[in-house]
Formats: sequence, C-alpha cells, structure tokens
Amino acid sequence: LTLVAPTNAAFDAAAGELGAASAAALLERADLGEILKYHVLAADAKTDPLAAAEMTTTQGMKVTVTVGGDPEVTQVVGSNPAGVTITGKVDASNGVLHTCSDRILLPKPVSAVAAEAADLTVLTEALTKAGLTEALGLQNDGALHTVFAPTDA
Repeated sequence: LTLVAPTNAAFDAAAGELGAASAAALLERADLGEILKYHVLAADAKTDPLAAAEMTTTQGMKVTVTVGGDPEVTQVVGSNPAGVTITGKVDASNGVLHTCSDRILLPKPVSAVAAEAADLTVLTEALTKAGLTEALGLQNDGALHTVFAPTDA
C-alpha cells in the first residue's frame, strides 16, 4: 500500500477549511472514510520513492505527483489545485506512508464543480441566491450529495 499520510498538523489545517471546530471534530464527519480514501494510492505495491507520475487513489481521484526543485520537493495534487507537499516517509511492513503536514487532499466540492462548468452558470447563480453554495461545499459536516443539474441550454 502507498499512503499519502496527513500528520496531525495537516488535520488541524483542514479543520478550518472543512468548517470543523477542531481536527477531532473531523472524526465525526459522515464522509471521513471517503476523505481518507483520497490518500491511498491504488497501486498493487508500495511506491517508494514517489516518482513523477499520474496515479489514481482508491477513491477514484486522479492525482499528479511532481518531483523537482532545489532542494527537491515532492508534491501530490488531486482535483483540488491545493495539493500537498510530502515532508517525510515512514516504512511499514505492508507499505509506505509518505507524510504531509500542510493540508489533506480534498475533493472538489459539488458547488465548485458547478461553478467551473460553462453550461451550469444559471444553476450556480441559483445556488448562490438560495444560500446553498456552502451546503454543497466541503463545510457541511460531510454530507454527500447527488445533484440533478439542469444545464443552461
């Protein structure tokens, strides 16, 4: 297994981004298991060291691993452009944990996906006017949503 392992500091940083009072409050989210699956790389074996590549997580999110710079920096970026920086490594008997302390990998929320779609501008405006943008974002205690989205056409 290969895990992009958020440290306690990464969970502390994510608490505010996810609208939680603390990292401990994140443990109560309905989507905690789904969030954690964004951190497990779907490889048949451990990947060590991480090399520049396109990979998929067990949640199905495509991630891009970049390695470069001086000093060398390894970053993992998923659907949310704010990726994570790998800060260390812990070997385990069944894999490797590549630690990150700046943030956790998060999916792009429904509200952001709608806002980026060229043919969902009316829906995006309606969500904003109805005050539903936050409810369909990540600060919603982990509620998962399916939206039947009418296009502008």
